[in-house]
Amino acid sequence: MTEPLYSAEQIKIPSDLPEILKNYAKFIIKSQPADILASSSEYFARLAKQRTQANAGKRLSDMQLDAFYTKFSSSEERSSVSRKDIEEAASLANIPSAQVQDIFLLGGWTSDKIPWVKFWAFLCASAAGTLEATAELVCNLVGDNGKVPVALIQEVVVFLVEQDRAIDPAIGRNIVQAFEGISQREYPTKSVLEIVLKELQGNSLLNADAPVNPESDTHVHMDESHPPVDNMQQDEAANIDSFENKDEDMNTTGQEPANENAE
Repeated sequence: MTEPLYSAEQIKIPSDLPEILKNYAKFIIKSQPADILASSSEYFARLAKQRTQANAGKRLSDMQLDAFYTKFSSSEERSSVSRKDIEEAASLANIPSAQVQDIFLLGGWTSDKIPWVKFWAFLCASAAGTLEATAELVCNLVGDNGKVPVALIQEVVVFLVEQDRAIDPAIGRNIVQAFEGISQREYPTKSVLEIVLKELQGNSLLNADAPVNPESDTHVHMDESHPPVDNMQQDEAANIDSFENKDEDMNTTGQEPANENAE
């Protein structure tokens, strides 16, 4: 290279790159920084700040998350869908395109096939803020007649646990083991949420000497002051506060709940 590349005609960027990487590549080629690592760090820091400011005070609504889920939930045999299908479903649910592209990058999904449940898990996490709140949100969205699909809740929660390096990987295995004792395809929402919350706090819920009774929920200790999940219609802040209060009332190991911040 004898001279810097500045014209659009001279800059050749692979067409299959995500938009955010195309813009980054153009920036590096045009600026020709002496320290590419420092320049890249500054570039993405500015980009993150701009997006944070642009989206300040905004979060996806339950209606948007439900619309995206409903688009694919009727075809449970399809664990993966095309990138175009994801983008179209997000557009119909009024989910910002920039957020969709960010989640593609966050999940490391570079092929055309996207695991839609995992993509949706990131959407829910971005709306809820914490892993505990995300579990509650997902249960509220997919629950029907006081019950939720066990396999779906397990897939969402275990996936998000695996994405957070601050969480002990054993927590995910504990959740899988806890759900192995449930033979029903659908299970009471309250009981499923209790399993998740207790395992996230490092506690073992299932008692080998106490058989599971899906009707009575006798295997679960629920503080009576905590309202049923299915009746919760409060806003997100109130929901999170209620679970923080419940956590203080229940016997725990003292481990701080892990946060899940998906952008």
